Amino acid sequence: MKLASIFLVSGINSYSTESHNKKVLFHREGPKLLKTLAEELGITSYDIRNNVGGMAVSGEVTLHADALYLQLFESCVGNRGIRLLYRTCNGRKDCSGGKNHEVQVALLSNPSNYTSFIDQCQQLLPLIV
Repeated sequence: MKLASIFLVSGINSYSTESHNKKVLFHREGPKLLKTLAEELGITSYDIRNNVGGMAVSGEVTLHADALYLQLFESCVGNRGIRLLYRTCNGRKDCSGGKNHEVQVALLSNPSNYTSFIDQCQQLLPLIV
């Protein structure tokens, strides 16, 4: 998968003009990435939300479908870089869902990692009744 350059950086916040510009780009490109993943997974009905958050954080971009929840963010602690949280959910009002899984988005630019991620998500989807 070809990723926009924003998914290969860290330091997304609003402490400087440069980091604020990263944040704006993250919130513009995030929905596009999540829509691409939804298409790949055969998910046609979903909601996308942007939570810009405060100046110290990247905020989140979330795709919430009936059986899968995907969220892009950059952690303030530990491993820097944009991450993708994914988990099952039981409808769009279920915000806690199943067990959380995470992957560093930059790793999805490797075709093998991308295929593995899609396979993992597809294995999760049938678990919802």
